[in-house]
Amino acid sequence: MKVVLHGTCSECYQDTELILTDKTKEIICPTCGHSVPPLDEEAMARLSKDQSKRNLMGLVAIAAFAVATLLFLIFVAKSGGGAPDPASRMPGSAVALLVFSILFFLSSLGVGFVAASRSYVCEF
Repeated sequence: MKVVLHGTCSECYQDTELILTDKTKEIICPTCGHSVPPLDEEAMARLSKDQSKRNLMGLVAIAAFAVATLLFLIFVAKSGGGAPDPASRMPGSAVALLVFSILFFLSSLGVGFVAASRSYVCEF
């Protein structure tokens, strides 16, 4: 189990990225050498589970964006791809493709924002 945290040393205020595993014996500041004991196993498990869930949400956001792009390209192909003619209407399937591509794009934005919205900070 691996947890990635942004850490700030309480002695020299150096910001660093901490990568903690089950085998981490202590958290050490690379600048001043200040050290503290690592997080307990319950906190590590909770953070690891939350970070893996957010990684999965990021992959879902990428997949939704890919589907939205594919639907939009199919929409462009079905609608003729040129300038719209005011006298003619788009086929219903093209409109449905446009609507679903917009919905998938918005869902990818929402899921991606939630996946990237939290980072953990550890002061040691």
